[in-house]
Amino acid sequence: KRELKDHRPTSQKHQSKSRVLQPVFTSRKISKGLKVTETKLSLVNQQSVVYESKCNSCDANYIGYKNRHLHLRIEEHNYSVIGKHLKDEHNQRPNNLHEQFAILKKCRGKFECLI
Repeated sequence: KRELKDHRPTSQKHQSKSRVLQPVFTSRKISKGLKVTETKLSLVNQQSVVYESKCNSCDANYIGYKNRHLHLRIEEHNYSVIGKHLKDEHNQRPNNLHEQFAILKKCRGKFECLI
């Protein structure tokens, strides 16, 4: 509760009882209401990269390149050859795939990634 000052003339102040006013709306900065809900690892925010995924259970690896953000490709790998390898060879579900990825090269564009 906030107590507001009464700016009425003195004669009117004595006529009414002292009241505590409650504000209906108080503004605040938008930044105070916004919170970062999830922080992404710097690796997964990369784009235009040559990357490698190594299997934690065997010597298998996968090398690829992607112009889009790597975290999108990692999510897709849950259902691609990497996810299939984990399921078929090790009877595992692909969890925390981002831990198996490493960036081999940062590129300025698709052509540079192919060289």
